[in-house]
Amino acid sequence: MKKIIIFCIALVALYGGNELFAQGTCATAIEYTVQECNSYFLDVTLTTTDDSGGVDVNCPDDGANEAYWFKVTVPAGNSGLDVNFDNITNGSGAGNFKMSIYSGACGALTTEVSCESVNVVGSEFFYPLAPGDYFVRLINATSSNTEFDIAFNDYLGDNPANPIPLETASGLYCNFSAQGDGCANGVSGNCLFTEDNSIYYSFTVDASTTQPVEFGLENIVCAGDMQIQVINLDCTRVVDNNGTTLNAVCDILTGAASPQYTADLPNGDYLLIVDGDSGDLCSWGLSSTIIVECPDFTGITPADIVIDSESTCTTFGGAPTGGAYSAPAVTNCPTGSTLEYAVDGGTFSATLPTYNDATSETITTRCNCDTDTSMSSSVSAGVTTMVGVCPTCTDGVMNGGETGIDCGGPDCGACAAACAASSGTFEGQ
Repeated sequence: MKKIIIFCIALVALYGGNELFAQGTCATAIEYTVQECNSYFLDVTLTTTDDSGGVDVNCPDDGANEAYWFKVTVPAGNSGLDVNFDNITNGSGAGNFKMSIYSGACGALTTEVSCESVNVVGSEFFYPLAPGDYFVRLINATSSNTEFDIAFNDYLGDNPANPIPLETASGLYCNFSAQGDGCANGVSGNCLFTEDNSIYYSFTVDASTTQPVEFGLENIVCAGDMQIQVINLDCTRVVDNNGTTLNAVCDILTGAASPQYTADLPNGDYLLIVDGDSGDLCSWGLSSTIIVECPDFTGITPADIVIDSESTCTTFGGAPTGGAYSAPAVTNCPTGSTLEYAVDGGTFSATLPTYNDATSETITTRCNCDTDTSMSSSVSAGVTTMVGVCPTCTDGVMNGGETGIDCGGPDCGACAAACAASSGTFEGQ
Protein backbone atom coordinates (compact mmCIF):
# COMPACT_ATOMS: atom_id res chain seq x y z
CA MET A 1 0.00 0.00 0.00
CA LYS A 2 1.29 3.46 -0.82
CA LYS A 3 1.91 5.64 2.18
CA ILE A 4 1.72 9.39 1.74
CA ILE A 5 3.46 11.58 4.29
CA ILE A 6 2.31 15.18 4.08
CA PHE A 7 3.89 17.93 6.06
CA CYS A 8 3.85 21.68 6.09
CA ILE A 9 6.46 23.90 7.61
CA ALA A 10 5.56 26.84 9.75
CA LEU A 11 8.40 29.07 10.86
CA VAL A 12 6.80 30.39 14.01
CA ALA A 13 8.26 31.84 17.16
CA LEU A 14 8.60 29.15 19.76
CA TYR A 15 9.72 31.76 22.22
CA GLY A 16 10.28 35.45 21.78
CA GLY A 17 10.59 38.84 23.35
CA ASN A 18 11.05 39.13 27.11
CA GLU A 19 10.44 35.39 27.65
CA LEU A 20 14.05 34.80 26.59
CA PHE A 21 15.77 37.57 28.48
CA ALA A 22 16.37 35.60 31.70
CA GLN A 23 18.37 32.74 30.21
CA GLY A 24 21.81 34.17 30.92
CA THR A 25 23.24 31.28 32.93
CA CYS A 26 23.89 27.56 32.51
CA ALA A 27 21.38 26.76 35.23
CA THR A 28 18.59 28.69 33.49
CA ALA A 29 19.30 27.41 29.97
CA ILE A 30 16.30 26.87 27.67
CA GLU A 31 15.96 23.13 26.98
CA TYR A 32 15.64 22.10 23.35
CA THR A 33 15.54 18.70 21.60
CA VAL A 34 17.14 18.43 18.18
CA GLN A 35 14.82 17.20 15.44
CA GLU A 36 14.31 17.47 11.70
CA CYS A 37 13.45 21.01 10.48
CA ASN A 38 13.03 22.74 13.82
CA SER A 39 11.42 26.16 13.67
CA TYR A 40 13.47 29.15 14.68
CA PHE A 41 13.53 30.85 18.04
CA LEU A 42 12.71 34.35 16.83
CA ASP A 43 14.08 37.68 18.04
CA VAL A 44 16.43 36.39 20.73
CA THR A 45 18.19 39.33 22.37
CA LEU A 46 21.36 39.26 24.47
CA THR A 47 20.60 41.57 27.40
CA THR A 48 21.49 39.56 30.51
CA THR A 49 24.83 39.38 32.28
CA ASP A 50 26.89 36.27 31.72
CA ASP A 51 27.91 34.66 35.01
CA SER A 52 29.42 31.49 33.55
CA GLY A 53 32.36 31.87 35.93
CA GLY A 54 35.26 31.47 33.53
CA VAL A 55 33.92 28.26 32.01
CA ASP A 56 35.73 28.95 28.75
CA VAL A 57 39.05 30.76 29.11
CA ASN A 58 39.39 31.02 25.35
CA CYS A 59 36.20 33.05 24.98
CA PRO A 60 35.73 36.55 26.50
CA ASP A 61 34.20 36.23 29.96
CA ASP A 62 34.74 39.25 32.14
CA GLY A 63 31.44 38.99 34.03
CA ALA A 64 29.85 41.81 32.05
CA ASN A 65 29.25 40.04 28.74
CA GLU A 66 25.69 39.68 27.51
CA ALA A 67 24.78 36.01 27.19
CA TYR A 68 22.17 33.45 26.40
CA TRP A 69 22.25 29.69 27.15
CA PHE A 70 20.47 26.72 25.54
CA LYS A 71 20.52 23.11 26.73
CA VAL A 72 20.29 21.03 23.55
CA THR A 73 19.63 17.28 23.39
CA VAL A 74 21.04 15.35 20.43
CA PRO A 75 18.89 12.18 20.21
CA ALA A 76 20.23 8.68 19.66
CA GLY A 77 20.84 7.92 15.99
CA ASN A 78 21.87 11.48 15.10
CA SER A 79 25.34 12.17 13.82
CA GLY A 80 25.71 15.67 15.18
CA LEU A 81 24.27 19.11 15.84
CA ASP A 82 23.46 21.70 13.22
CA VAL A 83 23.05 25.31 14.39
CA ASN A 84 21.43 27.87 12.08
CA PHE A 85 21.36 31.64 12.57
CA ASP A 86 19.33 34.27 10.74
CA ASN A 87 18.44 37.97 11.03
CA ILE A 88 21.52 38.79 13.09
CA THR A 89 21.72 42.38 14.32
CA ASN A 90 25.04 42.94 16.08
CA GLY A 91 25.41 46.48 17.37
CA SER A 92 29.05 45.99 18.37
CA GLY A 93 30.30 45.07 14.91
CA ALA A 94 31.82 42.01 13.31
CA GLY A 95 33.71 39.50 15.41
CA ASN A 96 31.98 40.10 18.73
CA PHE A 97 29.04 37.65 18.60
CA LYS A 98 30.40 34.30 19.80
CA MET A 99 29.13 30.74 20.35
CA SER A 100 30.60 27.98 22.51
CA ILE A 101 29.29 24.44 23.10
CA TYR A 102 29.90 22.32 26.21
CA SER A 103 29.18 18.81 27.37
CA GLY A 104 28.77 17.74 30.98
CA ALA A 105 26.73 19.43 33.69
CA CYS A 106 26.57 22.99 34.99
CA GLY A 107 29.58 23.53 37.20
CA ALA A 108 31.51 20.70 35.50
CA LEU A 109 31.41 21.58 31.80
CA THR A 110 33.81 20.35 29.12
CA THR A 111 34.39 22.60 26.11
CA GLU A 112 33.48 20.99 22.77
CA VAL A 113 33.42 24.14 20.62
CA SER A 114 35.15 27.31 21.76
CA CYS A 115 34.28 30.85 20.76
CA GLU A 116 32.95 30.34 17.23
CA SER A 117 32.38 33.72 15.55
CA VAL A 118 28.78 34.21 14.37
CA ASN A 119 28.39 37.39 12.37
CA VAL A 120 26.79 36.61 9.03
CA VAL A 121 23.04 36.41 8.40
CA GLY A 122 22.26 32.84 7.39
CA SER A 123 25.30 31.43 9.22
CA GLU A 124 25.21 27.66 9.62
CA PHE A 125 27.47 25.42 11.70
CA PHE A 126 27.63 21.64 11.90
CA TYR A 127 29.40 19.83 14.72
CA PRO A 128 29.84 16.02 14.76
CA LEU A 129 28.72 15.44 18.34
CA ALA A 130 27.69 12.14 19.88
CA PRO A 131 24.09 11.78 21.13
CA GLY A 132 23.63 13.41 24.52
CA ASP A 133 23.02 16.76 26.24
CA TYR A 134 25.00 19.89 25.38
CA PHE A 135 24.99 23.49 26.52
CA VAL A 136 25.18 26.22 23.86
CA ARG A 137 26.44 29.58 25.17
CA LEU A 138 26.01 32.70 23.06
CA ILE A 139 27.72 35.92 24.12
CA ASN A 140 28.50 39.40 22.89
CA ALA A 141 32.07 40.24 23.75
CA THR A 142 31.52 43.98 24.09
CA SER A 143 28.17 44.06 25.92
CA SER A 144 26.29 45.63 22.98
CA ASN A 145 22.80 44.29 22.26
CA THR A 146 22.70 41.47 19.73
CA GLU A 147 19.46 40.14 18.22
CA PHE A 148 19.14 36.97 16.17
CA ASP A 149 17.01 33.98 15.19
CA ILE A 150 18.39 30.51 15.93
CA ALA A 151 17.41 26.91 15.16
CA PHE A 152 18.94 23.57 16.16
CA ASN A 153 18.45 20.72 13.67
CA ASP A 154 19.55 17.12 13.32
CA TYR A 155 21.79 15.82 10.57
CA LEU A 156 20.12 12.53 9.62
CA GLY A 157 20.18 11.73 5.93
CA ASP A 158 22.76 14.37 5.13
CA ASN A 159 25.32 11.84 3.96
CA PRO A 160 25.02 8.77 1.70
CA ALA A 161 26.78 6.80 4.44
CA ASN A 162 24.01 7.72 6.92
CA PRO A 163 20.76 7.64 4.91
CA ILE A 164 17.22 7.62 6.25
CA PRO A 165 15.58 4.18 5.76
CA LEU A 166 12.80 4.91 3.30
CA GLU A 167 10.68 1.89 4.24
CA THR A 168 9.90 3.42 7.62
CA ALA A 169 10.33 7.10 6.77
CA SER A 170 8.30 9.48 8.90
CA GLY A 171 8.68 13.00 10.20
CA LEU A 172 9.28 16.38 8.65
CA TYR A 173 11.87 16.51 5.88
CA CYS A 174 13.77 19.54 4.68
CA ASN A 175 17.26 20.56 3.63
CA PHE A 176 17.56 23.73 5.72
CA SER A 177 20.64 22.38 7.48
CA ALA A 178 21.75 19.82 4.89
CA GLN A 179 25.31 19.91 3.62
CA GLY A 180 25.05 16.60 1.78
CA ASP A 181 27.43 16.44 -1.14
CA GLY A 182 28.72 12.89 -0.80
CA CYS A 183 27.60 11.97 -4.32
CA ALA A 184 28.26 15.30 -6.03
CA ASN A 185 30.10 13.88 -9.02
CA GLY A 186 27.62 14.37 -11.80
CA VAL A 187 25.67 11.23 -10.96
CA SER A 188 22.40 12.54 -12.39
CA GLY A 189 23.47 13.10 -15.94
CA ASN A 190 21.34 16.23 -16.16
CA CYS A 191 20.53 18.50 -13.19
CA LEU A 192 22.15 17.47 -9.88
CA PHE A 193 25.23 19.58 -10.49
CA THR A 194 24.60 21.60 -7.31
CA GLU A 195 24.13 18.62 -5.00
CA ASP A 196 25.29 20.52 -1.94
CA ASN A 197 22.20 20.38 0.28
CA SER A 198 20.83 16.90 -0.35
CA ILE A 199 18.91 14.47 1.85
CA TYR A 200 19.56 10.75 1.24
CA TYR A 201 17.13 7.87 1.77
CA SER A 202 17.98 4.17 1.47
CA PHE A 203 15.68 1.44 0.16
CA THR A 204 15.71 -2.09 -1.22
CA VAL A 205 13.94 -3.54 -4.24
CA ASP A 206 13.19 -7.28 -4.19
CA ALA A 207 10.71 -9.74 -5.67
CA SER A 208 7.92 -8.42 -3.44
CA THR A 209 8.33 -4.79 -4.55
CA THR A 210 5.54 -3.27 -6.62
CA GLN A 211 6.83 -2.21 -10.03
CA PRO A 212 7.27 0.37 -11.32
CA VAL A 213 8.62 2.03 -8.19
CA GLU A 214 7.21 5.53 -7.65
CA PHE A 215 8.47 8.54 -5.73
CA GLY A 216 6.82 11.89 -5.24
CA LEU A 217 7.41 15.19 -3.45
CA GLU A 218 4.20 16.76 -2.17
CA ASN A 219 3.18 19.90 -0.27
CA ILE A 220 6.47 21.47 -1.29
CA VAL A 221 7.54 24.70 0.41
CA CYS A 222 10.53 25.98 -1.54
CA ALA A 223 11.98 29.28 -2.67
CA GLY A 224 12.84 27.67 -6.00
CA ASP A 225 12.48 24.16 -7.35
CA MET A 226 13.52 20.64 -6.39
CA GLN A 227 14.98 17.52 -7.96
CA ILE A 228 15.01 13.81 -7.10
CA GLN A 229 17.17 10.94 -8.28
CA VAL A 230 17.68 7.23 -7.60
CA ILE A 231 21.29 6.06 -7.60
CA ASN A 232 23.27 2.99 -6.58
CA LEU A 233 24.86 2.80 -3.13
CA ASP A 234 28.25 3.61 -4.67
CA CYS A 235 26.79 6.84 -6.10
CA THR A 236 26.78 5.57 -9.68
CA ARG A 237 23.81 5.96 -11.98
CA VAL A 238 21.18 3.22 -12.17
CA VAL A 239 20.37 1.18 -15.26
CA ASP A 240 16.71 0.11 -15.13
CA ASN A 241 15.16 -3.18 -16.22
CA ASN A 242 14.74 -1.78 -19.73
CA GLY A 243 18.45 -1.01 -20.08
CA THR A 244 17.99 2.76 -19.69
CA THR A 245 20.44 4.78 -17.60
CA LEU A 246 18.26 6.86 -15.32
CA ASN A 247 18.52 10.63 -15.03
CA ALA A 248 17.28 12.85 -12.23
CA VAL A 249 13.87 14.50 -12.39
CA CYS A 250 14.46 18.25 -12.36
CA ASP A 251 12.47 21.43 -11.82
CA ILE A 252 9.84 20.05 -9.41
CA LEU A 253 7.88 23.11 -8.35
CA THR A 254 5.43 23.79 -5.54
CA GLY A 255 2.11 22.18 -6.46
CA ALA A 256 3.65 19.69 -8.89
CA ALA A 257 1.56 16.54 -9.46
CA SER A 258 2.89 13.43 -7.72
CA PRO A 259 4.59 11.04 -8.37
CA GLN A 260 7.32 12.75 -10.34
CA TYR A 261 9.74 9.81 -10.52
CA THR A 262 8.78 6.38 -11.87
CA ALA A 263 11.19 3.56 -12.72
CA ASP A 264 11.25 -0.20 -13.23
CA LEU A 265 14.20 -1.04 -10.98
CA PRO A 266 16.20 -4.28 -10.79
CA ASN A 267 16.44 -5.99 -7.41
CA GLY A 268 19.06 -4.37 -5.22
CA ASP A 269 19.88 -1.63 -2.72
CA TYR A 270 19.54 2.03 -3.67
CA LEU A 271 19.71 5.64 -2.50
CA LEU A 272 17.03 8.22 -3.19
CA ILE A 273 18.37 11.79 -3.29
CA VAL A 274 16.11 14.77 -2.65
CA ASP A 275 17.77 18.08 -3.42
CA GLY A 276 16.99 21.75 -3.75
CA ASP A 277 18.06 22.86 -7.21
CA SER A 278 20.94 25.36 -7.14
CA GLY A 279 21.06 25.27 -3.34
CA ASP A 280 17.37 26.10 -2.81
CA LEU A 281 16.17 25.46 0.75
CA CYS A 282 12.94 23.45 0.77
CA SER A 283 10.60 21.30 2.84
CA TRP A 284 8.42 18.52 1.49
CA GLY A 285 6.14 15.60 2.03
CA LEU A 286 7.23 12.27 0.59
CA SER A 287 5.20 9.57 -1.11
CA SER A 288 6.42 6.25 -2.47
CA THR A 289 5.34 2.72 -3.23
CA ILE A 290 8.34 1.67 -1.12
CA ILE A 291 6.98 3.21 2.09
CA VAL A 292 4.79 0.67 3.84
CA GLU A 293 2.19 1.89 6.28
CA CYS A 294 0.69 -0.09 9.12
CA PRO A 295 -2.59 -1.84 8.28
CA ASP A 296 -5.90 -0.86 9.83
CA PHE A 297 -6.39 -3.14 12.83
CA THR A 298 -9.96 -2.04 13.48
CA GLY A 299 -12.14 -5.12 14.02
CA ILE A 300 -9.22 -7.53 13.63
CA THR A 301 -9.40 -10.61 15.88
CA PRO A 302 -6.11 -12.54 15.73
CA ALA A 303 -6.32 -16.31 15.61
CA ASP A 304 -5.30 -18.34 18.65
CA ILE A 305 -2.87 -21.24 18.76
CA VAL A 306 -4.12 -24.76 18.03
CA ILE A 307 -3.73 -27.44 20.73
CA ASP A 308 -2.46 -30.58 19.01
CA SER A 309 -2.21 -32.69 22.18
CA GLU A 310 -2.14 -32.14 25.92
CA SER A 311 0.61 -33.62 28.00
CA THR A 312 -0.13 -36.86 29.89
CA CYS A 313 1.53 -38.99 32.55
CA THR A 314 0.87 -42.56 33.73
CA THR A 315 4.12 -43.20 35.56
CA PHE A 316 4.37 -42.83 39.33
CA GLY A 317 6.90 -40.10 40.18
CA GLY A 318 7.42 -39.28 36.51
CA ALA A 319 6.90 -36.09 34.51
CA PRO A 320 4.12 -35.23 32.04
CA THR A 321 5.08 -35.45 28.36
CA GLY A 322 3.58 -35.30 24.90
CA GLY A 323 2.03 -31.84 24.91
CA ALA A 324 2.14 -29.81 21.70
CA TYR A 325 0.48 -26.86 20.01
CA SER A 326 0.95 -25.16 16.66
CA ALA A 327 0.42 -21.82 14.97
CA PRO A 328 -2.99 -21.29 13.40
CA ALA A 329 -3.21 -22.11 9.71
CA VAL A 330 -4.91 -18.72 9.14
CA THR A 331 -3.66 -15.91 11.40
CA ASN A 332 -6.33 -13.31 10.52
CA CYS A 333 -3.51 -10.73 10.45
CA PRO A 334 -3.74 -8.21 7.57
CA THR A 335 -0.91 -7.70 5.11
CA GLY A 336 1.90 -5.71 6.69
CA SER A 337 1.58 -7.35 10.10
CA THR A 338 2.80 -10.50 11.83
CA LEU A 339 1.15 -12.77 14.41
CA GLU A 340 2.89 -12.62 17.79
CA TYR A 341 2.50 -14.75 20.92
CA ALA A 342 2.67 -14.07 24.66
CA VAL A 343 2.71 -16.55 27.56
CA ASP A 344 0.64 -15.64 30.63
CA GLY A 345 0.55 -11.95 29.69
CA GLY A 346 4.30 -11.65 29.13
CA THR A 347 6.26 -10.09 26.28
CA PHE A 348 4.98 -10.68 22.76
CA SER A 349 7.23 -12.39 20.23
CA ALA A 350 6.84 -13.65 16.69
CA THR A 351 8.40 -16.95 17.79
CA LEU A 352 5.88 -19.66 18.71
CA PRO A 353 6.58 -20.65 22.34
CA THR A 354 7.19 -24.25 23.38
CA TYR A 355 4.46 -26.23 25.13
CA ASN A 356 5.17 -26.47 28.85
CA ASP A 357 4.38 -30.11 29.75
CA ALA A 358 4.52 -29.51 33.50
CA THR A 359 2.57 -26.26 34.02
CA SER A 360 -0.65 -24.97 32.50
CA GLU A 361 -0.20 -21.67 30.63
CA THR A 362 -2.40 -19.25 28.72
CA ILE A 363 -1.15 -18.28 25.25
CA THR A 364 -2.53 -15.07 23.71
CA THR A 365 -1.85 -13.59 20.28
CA ARG A 366 -1.89 -10.24 18.52
CA CYS A 367 -1.16 -8.89 15.02
CA ASN A 368 1.81 -6.49 15.13
CA CYS A 369 2.74 -3.95 12.44
CA ASP A 370 5.88 -4.88 10.51
CA THR A 371 7.11 -1.29 10.10
CA ASP A 372 6.03 0.24 13.40
CA THR A 373 6.19 -2.21 16.28
CA SER A 374 4.26 0.15 18.53
CA MET A 375 1.12 -0.49 16.46
CA SER A 376 -0.83 -3.72 16.95
CA SER A 377 -4.29 -5.25 17.02
CA SER A 378 -6.26 -6.14 20.12
CA VAL A 379 -5.13 -9.26 22.00
CA SER A 380 -6.92 -12.56 21.46
CA ALA A 381 -8.97 -14.33 24.13
CA GLY A 382 -6.19 -16.89 24.47
CA VAL A 383 -5.96 -20.65 24.93
CA THR A 384 -5.04 -22.32 28.24
CA THR A 385 -3.25 -25.65 28.19
CA MET A 386 -4.40 -28.55 30.41
CA VAL A 387 -1.27 -30.45 31.33
CA GLY A 388 -1.21 -34.04 32.55
CA VAL A 389 -0.79 -35.05 36.21
CA CYS A 390 1.43 -37.97 37.16
CA PRO A 391 -0.19 -40.47 39.58
CA THR A 392 0.88 -40.47 43.21
CA CYS A 393 -0.23 -42.26 46.35
CA THR A 394 -1.61 -38.98 47.70
CA ASP A 395 -3.60 -37.48 44.84
CA GLY A 396 -7.00 -38.69 46.04
CA VAL A 397 -7.61 -40.57 42.79
CA MET A 398 -7.49 -44.34 42.10
CA ASN A 399 -5.04 -44.47 39.21
CA GLY A 400 -1.76 -45.95 38.08
CA GLY A 401 -2.61 -49.57 38.97
CA GLU A 402 -3.97 -48.78 42.42
CA THR A 403 -6.61 -51.21 43.74
CA GLY A 404 -8.09 -48.53 45.90
CA ILE A 405 -7.85 -44.78 46.27
CA ASP A 406 -4.13 -44.10 46.85
CA CYS A 407 -3.52 -47.73 47.95
CA GLY A 408 -2.76 -51.15 46.58
CA GLY A 409 -1.12 -52.06 43.32
CA PRO A 410 2.61 -52.08 42.58
CA ASP A 411 3.40 -48.56 43.86
CA CYS A 412 1.23 -47.81 46.90
CA GLY A 413 0.87 -49.51 50.27
CA ALA A 414 -1.70 -52.20 50.84
CA CYS A 415 -5.23 -51.09 51.32
CA ALA A 416 -6.68 -51.54 54.85
CA ALA A 417 -8.55 -54.85 55.36
CA ALA A 418 -12.30 -54.46 55.17
CA CYS A 419 -14.38 -55.62 58.17
CA ALA A 420 -16.26 -58.85 57.32
CA ALA A 421 -20.02 -58.57 57.73
CA SER A 422 -21.53 -61.25 60.11
CA SER A 423 -25.07 -62.48 60.47
CA GLY A 424 -26.88 -64.46 63.17
CA THR A 425 -28.55 -64.06 66.50
CA PHE A 426 -26.71 -63.35 69.69
CA GLU A 427 -28.27 -63.92 73.04
CA GLY A 428 -27.07 -62.07 75.98
CA GLN A 429 -27.26 -63.10 79.57
